[in-house]
Amino acid sequence: MHRAFDSGLVAVDQYYRILVSKHIRELGEHPYSLKKLEGAKLILPKSEQYHPAPENLAWHRV
Repeated sequence: MHRAFDSGLVAVDQYYRILVSKHIRELGEHPYSLKKLEGAKLILPKSEQYHPAPENLAWHRV
């Protein structure tokens, strides 16, 4: 996931849901499909101080 995020294949919206690039083409079904993650909500730490910064996630979506 880290590599997919760094490569711009996935991002996170303002509600901490996973966005998957429309440029991804996957052949067939497989257990590690990025498309299966579309819309899934991140599991965040209980303490908000450890949540991803919204402005950083927004920058990454651009």
